[in-house]
Amino acid sequence: MFMTGQPRAAKKLWNSNFVIYLLGSTQSSLGSIISGIALSFVTLEITQSAGATGLTLALSMVPNLLGPFAGTLVDRISLRIPLIVGDLLRFMLMMVVWYLATHGDVQVGLIYAVSFLNGLISIFYTPATEALLPSLVPEEDLARANGILGATSQVVGIGGYAVAGVLVSQLGAGPSLLIDAISFLVMGLMYMLVEIPQPRKDVQQNTFLADFKEGWRTLSTHPLMKHMPLLGFVTMAAMAPLNMMLPKIFQGTGTGAAGFGVFMTVMSVGMLLGSLSITALGNRFKAVPAVGAGLVIYGLCYAALSFSPALWMMWGVAFLFGAGMSFTSSGMVYLLQVETPREQLGRVFGMVFSVQMSGMPLTLLLISGFADRLQLTVIFLSCSAVLLLLAVFWMWVSRRSKAPLAAIAD
Repeated sequence: MFMTGQPRAAKKLWNSNFVIYLLGSTQSSLGSIISGIALSFVTLEITQSAGATGLTLALSMVPNLLGPFAGTLVDRISLRIPLIVGDLLRFMLMMVVWYLATHGDVQVGLIYAVSFLNGLISIFYTPATEALLPSLVPEEDLARANGILGATSQVVGIGGYAVAGVLVSQLGAGPSLLIDAISFLVMGLMYMLVEIPQPRKDVQQNTFLADFKEGWRTLSTHPLMKHMPLLGFVTMAAMAPLNMMLPKIFQGTGTGAAGFGVFMTVMSVGMLLGSLSITALGNRFKAVPAVGAGLVIYGLCYAALSFSPALWMMWGVAFLFGAGMSFTSSGMVYLLQVETPREQLGRVFGMVFSVQMSGMPLTLLLISGFADRLQLTVIFLSCSAVLLLLAVFWMWVSRRSKAPLAAIAD
């Protein structure tokens, strides 16, 4: 049955609402990994073109440009709508692709359309999930809850790609897409069991434009959050050279795709342990220092890569990369959650994430034309310098802040 009305204040971390949310998001994440690989192979089978696969990814990112407006709308309606309806819509989309794929009638235009529509659903769905979590757990357990979700996500990521590869290779893309479709249906049904808060009446009485301006004002006038779009953009942009150059590095070592796969797996392990350390800290977790520490680790790892380290050192760099990314991303999310008024979470997350998610594709477009003409040392040292300067800037503005920030209060 549907859970309606305002949720009761959570008194403990492991309450029924949080457990349902955790289990549902875990199985849905696994389904998304499976469908990602399946769709890539379906697209490749139809077009025999790697460029078509890249276009599919790009089309899924285009809707991020509308993220701030989508987030504002999320704050004006019940979170039940983007969460439950979003999952059910994705269930229907994947069922259509599954049916056509199993009957050999799928066209590449349909894959492009589904990728775009999935991206469009995500710009409503993602802010809604971030806005929901603070209402499911006690405030003092919010950092621990974020750590648990991050650790679970990394476990799914580590094992999910192996499982997905076996499923797609053994069962084919069609059955794998069906599994993904079912995971969305299950997630939507599970959300019906979660007590989801309703928007405040005074928020609904404002105009859309007034709500948008209010969210922008909250973000742009906060002493630290106003820097979050820049921070998110640069951290995602810094991933672009890594993704672009690592295959070339491992080709040079003679390990090729296998070495690249090990690097990404070890990085995921680093992210997992970083999330587990945040979980262990609980309410002792301090978001602002964590963001700065993550950026420093991130920058030093790029510096290490620039000196062509031995293969065994590459695994250490991969582990530290993952840990640094975990500290930075978890710190940013936690800071936004505790410093943003509850009724504005959707629009503020939408504004930050829309800028953040544009970092990688824009950087790839910028450097792809001349990356082969530059030495790896130059590229990686440049990334290192940018990230370390960003870490210094972040710690400087945090020290200058005079606001009583919950995320750094003793």
